Order: sequence, then C-alpha cells, then structure tokens
Amino acid sequence: MVQRGGKGVQMKRENKIYLEEIKDMLIKKGISPSFQRIKIYEYLMKNRVHPSAERVFLDLVGEIQTLSRTTVYNTLNLLSDKGMIKKLFIDGSFVRFDIDTSNHIHFKCTKCDRIYDIYIESPKIMAGGHKVQSKDIYLYGICKKCKEEK
Repeated sequence: MVQRGGKGVQMKRENKIYLEEIKDMLIKKGISPSFQRIKIYEYLMKNRVHPSAERVFLDLVGEIQTLSRTTVYNTLNLLSDKGMIKKLFIDGSFVRFDIDTSNHIHFKCTKCDRIYDIYIESPKIMAGGHKVQSKDIYLYGICKKCKEEK
C-alpha cells in the first residue's frame, strides 16, 4: 500500500508557499520577481553568513545553470537600493551583503574572516546638528571559536 501526502510532499508545498512569500515581498518593493531574483533572495534568507556576490554566484550556479555574475551583482544592488538587504563594507572595498536590515553591529574575526551579528541597544550618537542617515559599526578581533583553538 502506497501512502500519499508524505513528508516530501509537505516540504514541497511549504517551499512553494515560502517562494510565493518572497515573490510577494519583491513585488511590494517594486521589483519584478524573476526566478533568479527569488532564488538569490531565498539564498540570503537561508545563508545568513554575510556572503559576497561571488559567494552567492558560486553557491547558486550549480542549481541555476543560466545564472550569470552580472545577474547576481545587479540583483544584490537592486535589493540593496530597495532596502531589502544591506551592503557591508567591512572588508574595505570588498562588499558583503546582509539580509538583516535591523540596527546591529558586525564583528569580523581577523583569523577566520567570519562575520558575526552583534545585537545591542542602538547607541545614542551625538551628531552635532548633523542629520545621521546611516550607522555602520564594525568591530575586528579574534572570535570565540578561534580564540579557543590552540
């Protein structure tokens, strides 16, 4: 006897709903929801590691064989322009991307290059009459994992 409607079917159904939610989010931001854009945003949601555009491309090109570096760069820039992701300049001119647009700071381990999110209460910044448009705080050091390795 074959049982229908098992876990695999349920997961496919949940994934379809999840992709529909991403599609709706893109539309609300005025972004045409192409398959590649949906998959790039899904990747960022599932891989909260502050990837570079190159990392996104390398991780997705096996799944989306028609994907180009240009599409990845253009999509990431568009998502950033629309406020759906943030660009991180923690590596100088090398850009990383963060799907978490809430106020938080970033810690980069100088040994393993991993970037960690650190959530603190937003510090009061004395702007001296200036209008602050964004705050980016980057901390550098040795992460707990690397510190414990000998």
